[in-house]
Formats: sequence, C-alpha cells, structure tokens
Amino acid sequence: MVAADKRVWIPIVSSFIISFSYFLSHFFCNDIRDAIEIFHWLEAPKVREARRVSTYNFDITPTEFTCQYGSIDDGSSLRPPIPNVAHFIIGLHDAELSFPAYLSIQSTLQMLRPDIVKLHHTENLNRQNGHLQKLLSDERVQLKHHDAEVVQDAMRASRHYAHLSDMLRLQILYHEGGIYLDADAYVLQPFDALRRSPCDVVMAHEGGDRAGLTNAIILARPGAAFIRRWIASYADFREDEWNQHSVVLPARMALEPGHESEVCRLSPHAFFWPTWTPDHLHWMHEPLGARGYAATQSTLRANNGSLFEGQMAYHAWNSVAWPKYFSVMNEEVVRTKVTRFNLMVKRFLDQDDVVYPVQNEL
Repeated sequence: MVAADKRVWIPIVSSFIISFSYFLSHFFCNDIRDAIEIFHWLEAPKVREARRVSTYNFDITPTEFTCQYGSIDDGSSLRPPIPNVAHFIIGLHDAELSFPAYLSIQSTLQMLRPDIVKLHHTENLNRQNGHLQKLLSDERVQLKHHDAEVVQDAMRASRHYAHLSDMLRLQILYHEGGIYLDADAYVLQPFDALRRSPCDVVMAHEGGDRAGLTNAIILARPGAAFIRRWIASYADFREDEWNQHSVVLPARMALEPGHESEVCRLSPHAFFWPTWTPDHLHWMHEPLGARGYAATQSTLRANNGSLFEGQMAYHAWNSVAWPKYFSVMNEEVVRTKVTRFNLMVKRFLDQDDVVYPVQNEL
C-alpha cells in the first residue's frame, strides 16, 4: 500500500514543481530559458550542487600562487624568459583545420602576442583550408612539416595519433622551447609572468585533487631537464595506459627528490577548470537566459575576460566535447548562441579582418 501511495504522489509532486516553475517564468522571467534556470534551483540539493560548477572545492596553495603571480628574486631574473613562441600540432589525424581550432589559435595570437606561432603538421593537412589560409595571412604564423615516420619511430609501442602528438610536443619543446598548446585550449590572459618563471617548465594541475599535470598546455625553456626526463620515460610506454605518461607520470616526476624545482605547478583553475565531466561541459555550453547572460557578462568584466579569478586559459576537452558541442560550432553559433563558452571566446572573432604578408613555410 505504501509503495502504491508513492507511485501516486510522485507524479503529483512533479507536476506541481513544473507548474510552479512555469508560474514563476510567466511572471518573473524574460524567456523560457530563465524558467529552466529557476527549475534547477528547485532540484534536490545534491543535483543542484553538481550543476554549480562555479563553486569549486579547492584553494590555490602558496606555491601555486607564487608560480602564477611571481616569485622571490633569487638571481633567476638574469636568465632569459621562456621563448614567446607558440606551438600547435595539427593535421596528424584530420586533414582539415576546424573552426574551434582556428579560434583557439586566434586566442593565442591576440592574448600572448607571440613572436611566432608554429603549426606543426605531417602530410595529412589540407593547406587550402579556409581557416588555415586566414591564419597564414598573419606573418607570425608558420607551417612546420614533420616526417610522420620519424615521430612514429620514437613511439614504437603506439601508432595512435594522440600518443604521437604527446611525443612530438615534448621533442619540439626540448629543442626549441616556447609555449605548447592543444588546439582546443583558449588563452584568456597573457602569460608574461609565467614566461619569467625561475623554473624551466610551467604546467597546471588537472582536477581539484591535483592527481595529474596535464600536457595540453606546457611552457618550457629549450633543453629543460624535466622535458628530457619526460621523453626518456616513454621507453616503457604502454598503449593501454591512456593518460599515464601525459598526465599522471609528470605529476609524480615533478615531486621526485632532487627535481622539485624543475616544474612550476599551477592551480587547476589556471588552465583546466571546468573539467571534462558531463556536468562541467554542460555548464559551459548550456543556453543561458537573461539572468544567466547578465551574470556571465558581469563575471567576465570582473575577471578581465575569464570566468574565474586567476583563470588564464580554458582547455575545452575536445576529445569528449566534440560530438555534442564542437562538431556543430561555427562563427554564427559563437556570435548568436548565448552560452558561457561563446560569451568567453566571442572577442577572438573581432580581429579577423587584420591582414599581414604571408610567411613562407620553414
């Protein structure tokens, strides 16, 4: 009898909540999306908290604060800064440069003002791609070809493009130095202070538990000892351990006795918050009503273009976000659809008309 009563009451209560939210939307909301936002506040506390990505449960540590905002002068200021050269790897598995990747590179051009942006690629690249041609109209952007077989030889245990990219970025940084970024990383603030780090490598933690240092954004001086050790670690690479060498292992290596000063470790929110979880991706890409739009715009103004205080870049987790969000993204979507992500990156579309002489390939 009790179970039957529950089955009767559940639809009644659900109907009441939905009707009440509609009542609120009719009298107090500008559109139905505001009604949805109000309905979320009527959800169970645990569900509501899962949606509140802006409330994260970690604080920046003193070491991370020093890493991000400057360190005590110990004579390292006499060392040259990390080169202001940005590196992207494109065309390893897809011949076309996508619009989201184009926008990522635009954010780097505008926020970092790099001396050079190198687009590293193999044979799998359509050089007539419209987005690529637009980037190459900037004299700072250069194509850099790599022999796929040479890269594969360094990764004998795998031929997967993601693992080849992992190795290639380390080789590039060890020999050239600079700033490596995945083509789904959106730079929101200048990296000038990070480039003057006394450490030869700058990376950020992933997730509030700080279990890994993610290789999607790496700053490094050429010849960095940490990068050399990292490359050597691939000698025992196993393909079935997907993120062991790219996330978990570098975090462990950075804390090994005698090597603690090799890597400047940033708080997770500097580059990698929100995370790749479905709730976080939804929070970034959900349609916003009038109240959500106003709140997000206010936050972006307060943080100089970032969604959180201290957020310097946003990694968009393309490997999981592509099917639902980025596969359908184009300039019209960014300009017209009101989401937190679009409001954050829309400013990078405003420099498209700047034209520079075309730079020859290296």
